[in-house]
Amino acid sequence: MAPSPDRKQFIRDHALPFSAFLTDSFGRQHSYLRISLTEKCNLRCQYCMPEEGVKLTPKSELLTTQEILTLAKLFVQEGVDKIRLT
Repeated sequence: MAPSPDRKQFIRDHALPFSAFLTDSFGRQHSYLRISLTEKCNLRCQYCMPEEGVKLTPKSELLTTQEILTLAKLFVQEGVDKIRLT
């Protein structure tokens, strides 16, 4: 079902610019992005990999290389100047 014309207009009038989502609750503007390319890290650091492990995401649900590049370009257009690939 498509949004009604009134709803579309409301969204246009009240939607925050994408860059607003890069600002935290203290008003700090973030200009970096971390993209995790894999969840198969074998370091097993306590803070991100519990001893019992985690269920891995099916490959069909992971972003493709093209999707990652598209997202990175969108963030750069919004002011991101550093991207860390992990």
